Amino acid sequence: MRYRRQAQMRPQALVCMAQATHSDPECARNFFSLSYLLQAVEPLYPSLRGADEPGQVSLAENIQDYDILYLTGGQAISLNSLEFESLRNYLNLGGVLFVDAPTNANALIESTQALAQQLESPLRPLEELQRSHPLRTKPFLFAALPMVNQQQIKLLIGGGIILAIGDLATAWGLDRDLSLPRLTIRTAQELGINILHYAWKRRQLIGLQQEDNSGQW
Repeated sequence: MRYRRQAQMRPQALVCMAQATHSDPECARNFFSLSYLLQAVEPLYPSLRGADEPGQVSLAENIQDYDILYLTGGQAISLNSLEFESLRNYLNLGGVLFVDAPTNANALIESTQALAQQLESPLRPLEELQRSHPLRTKPFLFAALPMVNQQQIKLLIGGGIILAIGDLATAWGLDRDLSLPRLTIRTAQELGINILHYAWKRRQLIGLQQEDNSGQW
C-alpha cells in the first residue's frame, strides 16, 4: 500500500514548455531551471501540471507542440525568413514566446522589442496594463514583482511575447553556490507558474476563437 499513489486533485490542464535554441552559445544556460519550474507546478497549483521534462527545439522545427517557448542568452535574436514565419504562425495560433533576459543583455532586450514591433504587437510594460492582468493575478497575486539578484523583475507583454528583464529563471531552482533563500525561489516559481498559466489559457482561448470563426463546435 505504501507504493500506492495518493488521491489528489486531477489537473485541469497540461502545459508543455521547450527551450528555443538559437545561435547564442548561452541559450541553454538555464535549461535545468525549466525542469525545476515544471516540477513545482503540481504541488503549488494542482489544477495545472507541467510536462515531465522540458523540450529543446529550434524555431525552424515544429514548435506547435509546445504551449510556451523559453529563450534566453545575451546576444540579439536573429531570425531567418523561415524562422520568422514559423514564429509568427506559432504566436497567431496561441503560442507564447517567453524571453528571459539578464539586466545587462541589451542586445537581447532591444532585438526582442524590435521583433515585437515587426510582428505589429509592440511590447508594453505590465505596469501600463490593467491591474487585474492575469500575469499579475492568476493563479498567484503579485503587487510588486520578485527580486532576483537584488534586481526587481520587469515584464513587458505584447502579441504572445513576454519579455522578462532580470534573469527570472536563475531563481527557479538550485543556484551554483546554493545561496538563494527559499522565499526567493518560491516567489520566482510562483511568477513562473503565472506565466505558464497565461500561456496555457491564451492557447485555449485563441483555439476556441478559431473554432468559432470556422463554424465548428
